[in-house]
Amino acid sequence: MTDVPNDPTEPRPLDRAPGPVGRLLNGAAAVTQFFCTALMVVMTVIISWQIFGRFILNNTPKWSEQLAGVLMVYLTLLGGAIAVKEGRHIALTYFRDRFPVKLREAAWVVCHLLVLGFGLIMLVYGAKMAQLVQAWTIPTLGVSTSVNYWPFPVSGALIVAFSAQALVRAWRNTP
Repeated sequence: MTDVPNDPTEPRPLDRAPGPVGRLLNGAAAVTQFFCTALMVVMTVIISWQIFGRFILNNTPKWSEQLAGVLMVYLTLLGGAIAVKEGRHIALTYFRDRFPVKLREAAWVVCHLLVLGFGLIMLVYGAKMAQLVQAWTIPTLGVSTSVNYWPFPVSGALIVAFSAQALVRAWRNTP
């Protein structure tokens, strides 16, 4: 956080987005946060089972490592989208806090524009990659390799929506 009181670029909590679109995005963020929490619990159980199988049963489940890796991709990318929603993404806070107070609003807007562009790239090219590898399967799981790539367009869409919302808020708050 910053030590400047009433900094206009300070992250706003999730529940302060007004209007129907704001409520929709808050709902999407809440569902995504719940999903990330569930993923973390499932990953913990899977990795615990893998450790138990390896060291106690002397029989490691073949699927556990691959599934934990797939879930980690989902958790990382969706968690990054939530960080953008909360204004806590490292790129946003790192660069914003390096500027003098008078320039922080402009730096914050530029950071969100860049993150929005990155989200668009994730959305478009992630969907293309998922389609390209759809015919291949993950041997230990028996599912399409595209499962590894679908979190890219999903989190990209969330990042675009959350960054656009932040930019609209900044524009409306500007005198």
